[in-house]
Amino acid sequence: QRQMCIRDRLECYLRERDTGVLGGRSKQEQRALYGDLLRFSATDSFYWCPPGGESIANALLRIDRFLDSLQ
Repeated sequence: QRQMCIRDRLECYLRERDTGVLGGRSKQEQRALYGDLLRFSATDSFYWCPPGGESIANALLRIDRFLDSLQ
């Protein structure tokens, strides 16, 4: 039972960062399509969130929640 619960949390909390509209695109495509948005990311990349995605800060909060749940 405990192993199943941990596995469910793993799937929810330990996944790649959601890059939203940037996902699956090359750096060149990202710059061509979303150059204006990417300029904002250069000023505060830790808290910047791509449209439809999540910031690095939010991704780290997910991981932190998982680690807390193991206690």
